[in-house]
Amino acid sequence: MMFDSPGSEDSTPTIILVLSLVAYPVVTVFGIVVGWILFAKQKHFLSIIFATLPLLNILVGILSVIYMAVFCNGNFDC
Repeated sequence: MMFDSPGSEDSTPTIILVLSLVAYPVVTVFGIVVGWILFAKQKHFLSIIFATLPLLNILVGILSVIYMAVFCNGNFDC
């Protein structure tokens, strides 16, 4: 539904939002697996960094929605 309106397939914020949504499960599984491996190797700080990696994906999605709301008047075809 994000690419229904004409011109939305060339909209950078819409493409970033879709990539953020599609990549979320992969980033989450990667963060959990690498986080546990690093935790087992007693590298706790890096473990925390990788465990919170999905938050970066959520932040990118939220920022793209805010960008579209402010600069594109809430439309996906900016």
